[in-house]
Amino acid sequence: MYRKLDPNREKLELVDIMASNFDAKSYGLDEKKIHQWMHVIDEDGQIHVGVDAFLHLWKVMDLFPVAGKILKRQPFYMLAWAWYRSFAVIRPWLPKKTQCELV
Repeated sequence: MYRKLDPNREKLELVDIMASNFDAKSYGLDEKKIHQWMHVIDEDGQIHVGVDAFLHLWKVMDLFPVAGKILKRQPFYMLAWAWYRSFAVIRPWLPKKTQCELV
């Protein structure tokens, strides 16, 4: 979805974590966790994970501004994390692509 919203890669640099030459450690990431949680590294090198990754993406791409403001507040932030953790548990069993298309 985000790739389609930024086709010229003006706001995002997408990295295929399934590529054979991808090295999680070179980004300061844990090899196992990158497959469990969404990760975003901002322009300052700060790593955002899970709900925080989505909130950062939305801010950078100017998406869902109202939802972003709501989710930053309690109890919505806590509920979003609860939902995300639940999703992360079932995600491995959901249908998936075998290769990321970064074209």
